[in-house]
Amino acid sequence: MFKGKKKHWTVFGTKMVVSVAGQSVDSLLYSEIGGHTFGDVPFDLFPEEPKKSFRKLKQDRILVKKKGGGVITLYGPKGGKVYDMYTIILMLERLSNVR
Repeated sequence: MFKGKKKHWTVFGTKMVVSVAGQSVDSLLYSEIGGHTFGDVPFDLFPEEPKKSFRKLKQDRILVKKKGGGVITLYGPKGGKVYDMYTIILMLERLSNVR
């Protein structure tokens, strides 16, 4: 489990990731991941998100695009731990697509 700011957290399971922001809960199967990036660097994958500058120590979330449309935000602590989350999501996404 990765805890972000107040009442924001993310937990990784064997088949899906769950993200909580206050009373809002969202989940996504790893096989349904369509793209991902750090929260302050949406690139062209996330035209619905405003572009911001990249500051490594300020990162506290990852945006994950769903294959069917929509975006889920994965929350975590600021700084290096969000990169740990990113490597976990990459690994689990790749494993879910192995046949």
